[in-house]
Amino acid sequence: MRRELIHREEGNRSAIAFFAGWAMDGKPFGNLRKSGYDIYLFYDYRTVEPELYTGVFGQYDSVALVAWSFGVAVANRLLTGDEEIRIAVNGTAQGVDNQRGLPKPYNALTLRRLSEATLLSFYKRVFPEDVFPDFFTHLPARPLSELADELRVMGDTVFDSPKECWDKVFIGASDLIIPLANQLKSWEKFHPTVIEKGAHGIDFQKLLDTEIVNKKIVAQSFTRKAETYEAHAAVQRQMASALIDLLTENSISVRDRQLLEVGIGTGFLTRLYCDDCPASITAVDLADSATLTEILRSSGCNFTGEIITADAERFIAGKKECYDIILTASTIQWFNSQRRFLADCASALRPGGILAIATFAPGTFHEISDITGSSLNYRSGDWYAECVSDLMTMIASRCDSVTLEFNSPRQLLEHISLTGVNAVDRSAGDVNNARKLMRMLPAKPTLTYNPIYMIFRKL
Repeated sequence: MRRELIHREEGNRSAIAFFAGWAMDGKPFGNLRKSGYDIYLFYDYRTVEPELYTGVFGQYDSVALVAWSFGVAVANRLLTGDEEIRIAVNGTAQGVDNQRGLPKPYNALTLRRLSEATLLSFYKRVFPEDVFPDFFTHLPARPLSELADELRVMGDTVFDSPKECWDKVFIGASDLIIPLANQLKSWEKFHPTVIEKGAHGIDFQKLLDTEIVNKKIVAQSFTRKAETYEAHAAVQRQMASALIDLLTENSISVRDRQLLEVGIGTGFLTRLYCDDCPASITAVDLADSATLTEILRSSGCNFTGEIITADAERFIAGKKECYDIILTASTIQWFNSQRRFLADCASALRPGGILAIATFAPGTFHEISDITGSSLNYRSGDWYAECVSDLMTMIASRCDSVTLEFNSPRQLLEHISLTGVNAVDRSAGDVNNARKLMRMLPAKPTLTYNPIYMIFRKL
């Protein structure tokens, strides 16, 4: 196995470990970028040295993992559980497998016919030229003998089933390398996202931009927009009220309870419960705690708790039975691993404890994603119900839909900017993307929010 540093910037405290597929090297992927992250490419699986992967962790505060094709099987063996997110693309943990991977006859046939001509044909089956243009201008340059040995090793190796910690799985419906049915069978417990007309190779830059949330940028955006958020985030204000109503309907009180609020923001939710006398309140948010505290106090809220500036995903990890209630509104859609957050909440709650969530369901901002082809990875209520820990049970849920109307595309984009909800990434293309949206949106556009509310109780 080889590790190649393909992008580095001074001061980065996070890294992406990208496990590529068969017959790859760093040449096609050298232009990949992600603000705040160094990027390491792993390839050549004739041998697998775990220390090449684990050695990355000592240099960074966090590591995100993306695995593709045969790289999924190798990465599945090396997962530590400490990754901030784990993403699988068009590959299976079983590698070469007739039912749950690349069928053995396919692997054998590729090996038997391997030549420069068949290798180029393989590349063209992997990447349609309009999907990842850099690939065909920077083709991998590894000798055929290496590639043959790699195929033999992968074909002779028996890999394990997927580890439970995978967060996101993407499968191309038009994958010409690993059969769709085999991938679906391998990932049947993971609720994979099937990409319509998706090929085996995808636009990996787009994947990094949309599926790995740079928490530093989110924190900066929401701190900067805190005051305008207060004035313009009417939907988020309504969601806080609706979550409290759902708790009340189910006879759940915060009185005399040890409470954790995840993503306090400007205090929409906090103002609705803090006068009901929780025993203690701990609030966590990425945004600057001093800024949020001042906004909360100026609103007249009788807040006596503690606001901690921290990444809530890291803050709650490892905590054991220390809270009675965990509340979160309009926050967890930003998390890199909602699956792990649910498990950590189950550990952090005492028996009988309550986890109450207000977030967004699929279809949110569809007017934007229909044009750009990207959005946050919103989850359905069924996903949460199935992914929550066995220690938890859903006792109530509700869905809603709110459509805002605007007088112009510019007004819609100003709404998004003033509420900070566009803080997925920051790139040189932002201005061009805004201009594209203004041209393609209707004269009087709409913006849809699909709130979802859920209450879980720890058994």
